[in-house]
Amino acid sequence: MNKEISNEQIIKFLSQILYAFLFIILSVIGVMAFIVTAKMTTIYYLDSEAMKFTLDNIWINIIGVIIFLATLIGGVQITKKLSVKVVLGIGLGLLFSMGFAWVLTVNNIIPIRADQEIVYQAAQEFINGDFYQLKIYNYLGLYPYQIGFVTFLEILIRIFSGRINSCYESH
Repeated sequence: MNKEISNEQIIKFLSQILYAFLFIILSVIGVMAFIVTAKMTTIYYLDSEAMKFTLDNIWINIIGVIIFLATLIGGVQITKKLSVKVVLGIGLGLLFSMGFAWVLTVNNIIPIRADQEIVYQAAQEFINGDFYQLKIYNYLGLYPYQIGFVTFLEILIRIFSGRINSCYESH
């Protein structure tokens, strides 16, 4: 019995392996989300931030998921009886109130950092030939995606001879 394997069978087999791999990865992430919380901590002597992981009480998370799912199912049943405009209004109202609550509470949790000022200072330092901010534990070492903006600011500062200082002065 000589059975040939078609390209479709190979593609189907490889896609099943990929799906299994993704399922395993997402399952691990899902389980970790139930048992571990990542907290941002500030390392003052390095002037940077680090992640700290702590174990959670899994039962509190399970109860929270059950309450969320019950609320979601109940909300779906209620919204079936309402018009689209009413559901949209309720959704936007919830979104606005949750965003407002986040804005009011996040300042107490996460310290406000002056990114623009640091980026502007880095651009001025680049002009002077000082690339200290690129070291691994400094700002641009931690947030390398800002290098493009630093380069753009450096060009602006060179063109306008530093006359854009008033835009970035901290008051």
